[in-house]
Amino acid sequence: MDTLISNVTAVTMNPRMEVIFGAYIGIEDGKIVSIERKPPAEAPKAIVDGTGMVAIPGLINCHTHLATASLRCFTDDLGNTEALQALLQKEAELQEIVKLVGQDALSPADNLTLESAKMIREDFLQQNAFLENDQYSSFDRQARLLELILRYKDLCDAAIERGADIWKLYAIAARAAIGRAKTVPADTYQDVYAKIVSDMEQQIEEVAKEAEAE
Repeated sequence: MDTLISNVTAVTMNPRMEVIFGAYIGIEDGKIVSIERKPPAEAPKAIVDGTGMVAIPGLINCHTHLATASLRCFTDDLGNTEALQALLQKEAELQEIVKLVGQDALSPADNLTLESAKMIREDFLQQNAFLENDQYSSFDRQARLLELILRYKDLCDAAIERGADIWKLYAIAARAAIGRAKTVPADTYQDVYAKIVSDMEQQIEEVAKEAEAE
């Protein structure tokens, strides 16, 4: 063995998408030949201390794919890409206003835009390789998760026009459920996401009717 990287956190691409802590990665002729939890019996020619470091699969054609990382690997063929990019662009514009006059000066609709963009970043774009249910996410699951957030914004926009209190819209149980949606097991996410949509529609409608009744 030419080189051994020792005591490194290895993010694998094996069928279980394991993350191995304190791994030993063997390299020979410029190629990885082993990823083990214990040091090999054969002494390597060189040892690289990987303590505190992470070894992850490299990018291929990174000039093509690196730009999609901020959109969780989405590309132009996703129907909601334009809506997502427009939302994030609007957030950037509003943040400039907030710096000048403060967030309290924004309208309820603009405050909702900031909250929705925050949901995009925290509940959709952020991915945790150390969580089993978030290490890998299918295209369908990603599309449904994005649709949940955009649907929430659309429903809240309509409710605000009917006089709904924005803070009550933020406080509905379905909003918290969206925040936990990416941790739902892969074999149940479709049913869980459908229930979130149903609950969300009902809860937002209740807030809107309460505002109209006042």
